[in-house]
Amino acid sequence: MAAVASPEMEAYFEELEQRAGACYDLVAQARKAGYDLEDEAEIPRARDLAERVEAQVGPEGIAPRIREVITGNDRQTAALLVARELAGELRAELGVEKALEQAVRTSLSILTEGVLVAPTEGVVRVTTMLNHNSTRCAAIYYAGPIRAAGGTAQALSVLIADVVRRELGLDAYIPTPAE
Repeated sequence: MAAVASPEMEAYFEELEQRAGACYDLVAQARKAGYDLEDEAEIPRARDLAERVEAQVGPEGIAPRIREVITGNDRQTAALLVARELAGELRAELGVEKALEQAVRTSLSILTEGVLVAPTEGVVRVTTMLNHNSTRCAAIYYAGPIRAAGGTAQALSVLIADVVRRELGLDAYIPTPAE
């Protein structure tokens, strides 16, 4: 059941929305006048985690499902559930590699609450590669540590990729003897 806010709180949030809208309008005017290299604000507006994830990494229309899954689960479990579902849904439409990448990035964005750049900049590429026995496995390429304060998101990105690769029927990575 959703919490009910007092009329004063509703008015307060409405005022915040209006002021934020005015700021975005000002940015749009300045950008159209050529005072900035970009045409629009880099930070999309979002009311909650689900909207931030959809705006940051997509896919389009994922926000309602994220809200639904988060309602009954902690963020880590929700991220893994969404990753597995997305992989299965997107496989036929996008193919294994693109489904793998989208599922990993969306799930990682849920884990980082859509506020860290890990899904868009820390993870450079998510693809498949061949093991030395010619089986195909998942591969994640990083730009460096995802965040200097800790490795939780980076470690969990590997777990996410493992869940997704199983859903997509990819094999596990096989280390070489030297590794």
